[in-house]
Amino acid sequence: MFQIDGNFGATAAIGEMLVQSNNDLIEITPCVPDFVNNVKFRGLKAKGGITVNGEWNNGALKYAEVVSDLDGIYQFRYKDQIFKKELKAGVKTLIL
Repeated sequence: MFQIDGNFGATAAIGEMLVQSNNDLIEITPCVPDFVNNVKFRGLKAKGGITVNGEWNNGALKYAEVVSDLDGIYQFRYKDQIFKKELKAGVKTLIL
């Protein structure tokens, strides 16, 4: 028997390791396991109409860029650092 919900659940879990958005805060790579060495991700969606792209290399974030659907000031977290960025709709912005 084919269980599609398990397939979607695994994909969602991997996405949540890379980007989480809760309470107006977008967290970048909040829980990537130690055994993950190299990952490139594109098109991950966060709340507020934010698309996140990035690259993880050897235990650290190499870069992260975002594109917002709306103009606004957004709050991001990477490790223990929290910062705000002003984003313009449709413009790629390097955040880390």
